[in-house]
Amino acid sequence: MKYRPQWSLLGLGAILVIVLFTYPVWRKVLTGRAAQGSFPAASDAQREALSNIGKETSRDAAATAYVSILTVVPAPTSEQPTPVLPDAQVIRVGDFLNLDALRTAKGTVTLYRSADSSLLLRFDDFVAVNGPNLQVYLAGSTDPKVPADLDAGGVSRFPVGPLKGSQGNQQYSIPKELPIARYKSVVIYSDTLKLIYTYATFR
Repeated sequence: MKYRPQWSLLGLGAILVIVLFTYPVWRKVLTGRAAQGSFPAASDAQREALSNIGKETSRDAAATAYVSILTVVPAPTSEQPTPVLPDAQVIRVGDFLNLDALRTAKGTVTLYRSADSSLLLRFDDFVAVNGPNLQVYLAGSTDPKVPADLDAGGVSRFPVGPLKGSQGNQQYSIPKELPIARYKSVVIYSDTLKLIYTYATFR
């Protein structure tokens, strides 16, 4: 009877050794299950995209992106109707693209020039997945996929301004002095995540 406590301690020690030895295996199981539950409202494809963001930047960045996709930001209602621009000419048009399950968008961007040479950038039927601190840029690349592409071809990005909404028509004034012919695309970019969310190539 007096030896039972020693056997108990030996048994407990053996269990601890087994647990520590198999740690890499059961850690993957537990973290895998946790990852599945981390973004409960996301689709499997969105979860995978969020996981990729986490690998490239940080888990906090993925969580920030996830919180953003749950929010819809309507553009100002005053900009919903098509603007009356009797003297304006359409000089460039493009369509926003889906980049992956997380970074989806649709809608048309149109660049107008008025008789006084002023420029207006207009988004119509625009719908996109929301992201943190989304900004609108003009870029010299026709196919911008990574942040370096915003300054490709010897053309520095031009900051148009913050995205006014993840849904709805919206418009932005562009300085008429800008050499607009050098810019090939409109890019929606998260300054927080350093990630391109969508773009439209001018044609």
